[in-house]
Amino acid sequence: MADVGSAIGHAIPFGIAVALSPFPIIAMVLVLATPRGAVNGAALALGSLAGLITVGGGLLVIANLLDPSDGGDPADWVSVAKLGLAVVLIRLAVMQWRKRPVAGATPELPAWMATFDDITAARAAGMGVLLSAVNPKNLVLVIAAAAAIADTGTAAGAQAAGLAVFVALAMLGVTVPLTMSLLLGVRADPILAGVREWMARESATIMTAILILIAAKLVGDAVTGLTA
Repeated sequence: MADVGSAIGHAIPFGIAVALSPFPIIAMVLVLATPRGAVNGAALALGSLAGLITVGGGLLVIANLLDPSDGGDPADWVSVAKLGLAVVLIRLAVMQWRKRPVAGATPELPAWMATFDDITAARAAGMGVLLSAVNPKNLVLVIAAAAAIADTGTAAGAQAAGLAVFVALAMLGVTVPLTMSLLLGVRADPILAGVREWMARESATIMTAILILIAAKLVGDAVTGLTA
């Protein structure tokens, strides 16, 4: 039981970080506003789930094949890799901060966010895969999550539980808006529109904070591993 708790504990911060990533949430809100919103929203959520499980699970297998533990403690290379990931996250955070809109300016959203009117379920599913686990910022977080779970050195079942918790938490960003829309119908529209506008306006600040916090955790874990 302690092994399961260790794997889950290492997975939680990364799952929350992915869940708070603005673009998947904004994409879900935009998809829900299309004519077949419920179907397209469910497809986007399933795509996100498939992406996180496939990429996260694959990276976890690779991390274990590289032997991330050394006599019960994280191997030195894992700690060095975490430092490298922290540097990447800090670099991404700086880029996000520089891209933030000036006070009072309307944030410029990616061009793909203007092409939702004729979106199909298949395209929504593909978008879910790309936004959840393949876009660079989330991919770094998924890599960090897999490394953190693997270097616990716990049994395969415990690591699978850690991955499951990571995926479940990471999915909240898209499943909460979808659930609200399904339960509340049109009453959810103004709430979701407000969330979309706020996240679009503050996306750079949100991602900067997330990336810095996760980088700090990785540095702390790396220092602990190297000095153990």
